[in-house]
Amino acid sequence: MLTGRLALVSPQLLTVTTGKTSTQVSITTKTRWWRSRTPSQPEAFQQNQLVVVHVRHLRSHPTPVAVEVADAASWRWLVIIRKTAMDLTIAHIGSTTLTTVPTTTMPAITYEITPRTKWGNDGNEVPANPFVAGDKVWILPRSSAALGVAVRAVADTRQMLMILKERLAPVIHGRVIAVGALPRSFEVSTVAGDKRTLVCSSNLLVLNGKRTETWNVLRVGMQVVARLHRDELGKRVVWKITIDARHRYKR
Repeated sequence: MLTGRLALVSPQLLTVTTGKTSTQVSITTKTRWWRSRTPSQPEAFQQNQLVVVHVRHLRSHPTPVAVEVADAASWRWLVIIRKTAMDLTIAHIGSTTLTTVPTTTMPAITYEITPRTKWGNDGNEVPANPFVAGDKVWILPRSSAALGVAVRAVADTRQMLMILKERLAPVIHGRVIAVGALPRSFEVSTVAGDKRTLVCSSNLLVLNGKRTETWNVLRVGMQVVARLHRDELGKRVVWKITIDARHRYKR
């Protein structure tokens, strides 16, 4: 990340000055420009304007490459909308984008929708978008190479959004409420209030403090941390279980 005063903008390069140091950064057709919290163009920026440049170092370029250029206020706004779950009203929603209604504190935001976006409505995860313009929703964002910000999940309530967020995560915290037989599986009540049935990999690792245990150590009521990855078939399975200190067996 590079923060400084904009000294020069040409079709292929921009120069940013920080103190007595000047840095040249390459501009490409993929560089995104933000001014006044809206997508913009290089012509909208003025010399000596304070900017934040998100740079990337590529072997094919002798100078750093600008991924994004934004004025200071726009950059602070981008950080917020890319990390913060927010409740907003839908102004327009299509197959690839979702645009929100502007408020007194937040301008309209256009999010990218991807095939991996999760949807939640009436307490359930649903396979397709159930929402229309005018609906009030909770949005879980992430950074996007296309529009700058995308939706990881959309739900009608904050609790449902937290459940979807948890389902996207590679780590699950919860309490064991059932232990299955072969294939090795167990059910947990999670921190977000979800109930998940988790299937374990064949090379499962169970940690009880510093000791490695077998699958048989799991008991109903234990607080555990389960870590997931995808197996050779692409299914999410548990590869590691860590037993909470309050529920470890002592020998």
